[in-house]
Amino acid sequence: MNPLVTNAEKKRFLEWFLQSYELQKREGAWLLTYIMSDDNLLAKVRFVDEIDAAERSIIMSTKCTDGVSFQFRKGDLQTTDVEKAFYDLRHHPDQILQIKLNYKSAQMCPEYAAVKEDGPMKKQKLTSNGMYALLAEMVLDEAVYQFKKQQLQRKINEALDQRDKERFLQLSEQWLKLVSENE
Repeated sequence: MNPLVTNAEKKRFLEWFLQSYELQKREGAWLLTYIMSDDNLLAKVRFVDEIDAAERSIIMSTKCTDGVSFQFRKGDLQTTDVEKAFYDLRHHPDQILQIKLNYKSAQMCPEYAAVKEDGPMKKQKLTSNGMYALLAEMVLDEAVYQFKKQQLQRKINEALDQRDKERFLQLSEQWLKLVSENE
């Protein structure tokens, strides 16, 4: 759950997604590229696991999954025609758009976790137990990050002690990547 995702984060995710996966409908990639090019529209995009039936939504699946190849919904309208979705997005860029992407290992994907937002229905279901679970997950993530950082620092020091320049550079690069990902 991410309550405020910037356009830059959404663009990075979509660029990564389009480079990493092939959609069942090629036109879907064009639609995602169009969404990335319009900051106003992109600001209205919400990446979700569960589509709220009352909202405007798109479901797309990659070739590595068996899900619906493409589906656009708005109110009573439901279509698999990408052009109709494009037309609606172009003429109504100020309306919220929920996007559900079906691809292999989506639930384990850190790129997706960074942009995923819960739909309105899911927000209502957050109980005190859910809040504790969320806090526990945040604490655990921080503990894992600190552990990895300390391990890399220890290995960097060992490489320095052994005057292993190649290992030092490799580990330093890993450390910088880890730190920059957690800023």
